[in-house]
Amino acid sequence: MALGDNTQHVESLGRSQTSLNVYQTKVTLTTPVLPAGDYLVCVSALYQTDSAETNEIQFRVLEDGATTAYESGVLREANPGNAAGDSQDTFYVSMVRTLGAGSHTFALEYRRTGTVDLVTVEEARIEFFEMDGTYLGSASDAYAFTTSTTYINKVLLNTGAIAAGTYHIGFSVEYACQDPNNTNNMGLRFRERRDPVGVDVITNLLGDDAGLGKELQINNGGYGYLSTDPRQVAAWEQPCRVLTADTYQYELDYRAVGGAFDEVAVALARINLWRMS
Repeated sequence: MALGDNTQHVESLGRSQTSLNVYQTKVTLTTPVLPAGDYLVCVSALYQTDSAETNEIQFRVLEDGATTAYESGVLREANPGNAAGDSQDTFYVSMVRTLGAGSHTFALEYRRTGTVDLVTVEEARIEFFEMDGTYLGSASDAYAFTTSTTYINKVLLNTGAIAAGTYHIGFSVEYACQDPNNTNNMGLRFRERRDPVGVDVITNLLGDDAGLGKELQINNGGYGYLSTDPRQVAAWEQPCRVLTADTYQYELDYRAVGGAFDEVAVALARINLWRMS
């Protein structure tokens, strides 16, 4: 087994819509007969939700027609509207699946939640390839919220000792905010610690400085922060990060920017790392 073997790709770029609350298939990837092993599945799409206040969309990745490999929360545009020229938001997730020998299918499905109205999906893609033993991943699916303006860790990945080389590093997370104002955002920080129990060299991967440093400020339109409220997706990848031989820790942290009256929430957080060369 080697990184990138058995590469597969499928896409459905056109606009698809539904007002149904049962899952509809947008695109399906069918693999050839494969050896047993670990495989990476990357799924992405653009989506729109209509203007009704409780109209949202939900995604599911279905494996072999029966197993839910991933299911999002309910997602909503910050600026909803279903016309062809309206704004769109992004769904993205990557996951490693341990598969038995044989052929397998992965389907991206979507449905309307909330009031009866249209939801739209386009530019949908599924990418698939074989992993090697360098893959490392961490997940924290639980819903959590805070009013704190001090960073709270959502998920972290400790690599242990890794060899020098070029690595792919990335994260994805679903998030929500209580208030739509741009002074009541969520602050998201993704940072790398090299030799965390020794020298502890910190690099902020969402910014360009060391230490506590910079953050990404995001807001889902202020549709609420409870577990049943709509969310959006934040994702980031660096395909070719050159690392020296050492131990590393990667941290995805979040905080409220607007103070005690602004509550922010995160769920379904993922960090993935694997060696490219």
